[in-house]
Amino acid sequence: MGHPIAHSMSPALHRAAWEQLGLTGGSYERVEVPEGGLARAVEELHGAGGVRALSVTMPLKAEALALGVAGVGADEASRRAGGANTLVWHDLGWWAANTDVPALERVIGRNLPEGRRGPAVLLGSGATARSALLALHRTGVTKLTVVVRREVRPELHTLADELGVGLTVARLTGLDGLLRGAAGDGPRQGTAAPLLEGTSAPLLVVNTLPAGWWETLPAPAWGQEGAGLVWVDAQYADWPHPWAAAAEGSGARVVSGLHMLVEQAVDQVELMTGHRPTAEGTAGGLPAELRALHRL
Repeated sequence: MGHPIAHSMSPALHRAAWEQLGLTGGSYERVEVPEGGLARAVEELHGAGGVRALSVTMPLKAEALALGVAGVGADEASRRAGGANTLVWHDLGWWAANTDVPALERVIGRNLPEGRRGPAVLLGSGATARSALLALHRTGVTKLTVVVRREVRPELHTLADELGVGLTVARLTGLDGLLRGAAGDGPRQGTAAPLLEGTSAPLLVVNTLPAGWWETLPAPAWGQEGAGLVWVDAQYADWPHPWAAAAEGSGARVVSGLHMLVEQAVDQVELMTGHRPTAEGTAGGLPAELRALHRL
């Protein structure tokens, strides 16, 4: 459920996971629900058709959390992030969960060298950024530079304080200079040096900004200055956006948001069915050319 929803890849992912697990007798469909309409839509579908589980996308994640809080509960990730993307019916009501957080945690962990945790940069401060902050905290990040267009939203500040993560704020207009010079294991150069001082670990960048923003900020003309970057994106539509392409062209390790989407679907399927598919089997529902583009 969400708005808009026609572009959603979740049906392909969930159906592929069910096929891998040998599950039959159910269906998984898209339902367009405008903001403010989740509770009524869920009540109607559950009462009329016996719907027992839902994936919830924007702009309904806060409403999904509210249904869980009013029902049988919500997991820690959804409570702290302020939003849920999964609802599962239990005998007395709905249970809410946020599978974005563990999904992103696994994606980050797979793409950083073993044992090498260093500085991190978070792009954006909205609802997705709160999930990213939780995932970063779980991977051991204690200091974070948050890059925003204007101001960091109060909810992100509050969550960082609760987690004990120290925040430094930077502006998006200075992102090029902030990241420039974050190369490999050699001497630290340029304006990225303060972020990297005292560590040989890669600079981790997690992007939660919406797609349209990257078309308005000129992409950098880096040489090989991105060789020390690991860029993990929440975006996957119109991939790659100009900054992701520039980062990869400069030697960065770049991971699209489709990896996170697949991983969160794996957790959703387990919550909904009691059976856990593999990420490979779940991604198998996507077109081969799309998997190739995103290196899935």
